Amino acid sequence: PYFGVALDADENGFSLNSAIEGNPKALKDKYGWFLSDPDTPGTHDIPKVEGLMGGLTIHRNISKWYGKREELLEEQLMAGFDEFESGLGNLLPGRDVGEDIMPAFGSTITFLAAKQTFEHFDGAPGVKLPGFALIFDLGKPEGGKIFQLLFQTIVTITNLAGAEEGLNREPSVMTAVVHKGVPINTVQFLQDPKGKRLDISYNFMPCAMTVKGRFVFCTSLGLCKALVEEMQKPVDKTRGNRNFNLELHPEALAGLVKENRRTLVAQSIQQGKTAEEASGEIELAEKLLRSMTLLRLSTSVKENGFQVQLKGNWK
Repeated sequence: PYFGVALDADENGFSLNSAIEGNPKALKDKYGWFLSDPDTPGTHDIPKVEGLMGGLTIHRNISKWYGKREELLEEQLMAGFDEFESGLGNLLPGRDVGEDIMPAFGSTITFLAAKQTFEHFDGAPGVKLPGFALIFDLGKPEGGKIFQLLFQTIVTITNLAGAEEGLNREPSVMTAVVHKGVPINTVQFLQDPKGKRLDISYNFMPCAMTVKGRFVFCTSLGLCKALVEEMQKPVDKTRGNRNFNLELHPEALAGLVKENRRTLVAQSIQQGKTAEEASGEIELAEKLLRSMTLLRLSTSVKENGFQVQLKGNWK
């Protein structure tokens, strides 16, 4: 089969493309769960929320994979997978993994990170982390109820574990808010947390929702609301196929470095560097990150083969 590599570069950025000739349809019977249809966009676009730092989206039909797991997994891995199934069954009693849980997953999984704000606190965490979101297609409409139950179970267990470990967090209760017509399950603190440098755990305010046939787990209510607005926008069905897409937005990452500058400098000083050296390194990191606007690694399924592309845009 043919294999080729091409590099293009100009003042706006670069594109490195690699292609291999082949017939994706010949792999459909055994590996169809891994490959998207070349005539479709494949994965979803990563929602372009404000402050997006990066994310990945990938085509994986988990339900089809589950049906072929015995011929795809090596024998020594099956024991570990059986243990995982047992744990999942304990979290969702009365639900069969093969009949109820796995078919609830659709064919695209997305993970992203974006800047979050803390206006809901009287203060902010000492170390500010991004908001994170995990999004996946629902294989069947009722799947949303299964994952809402899983979300509530996990949040309850996490709260109990935190109390037993003596974490210094304000008590919280499960609640629901509605944004743009979409119900969001989240937690609400009984009192607004106060303090200039709150514990790092206050970066996480778990949320869950179902929107346009996709389920969302999120660590930030603000990010969850932004995702509602982005995911309700029309989808571009003409975009070329992407079976996998990993992208970084360095300018937003530079903002994260700036937000945590004090902590990063302090850590460098603890490691033996002078204050001047530590500050210089942080300034250089910010400058390098702000010099690029996008870095993307993606794969595509074509009618007659496969393509891998590494793309970068700079100022």
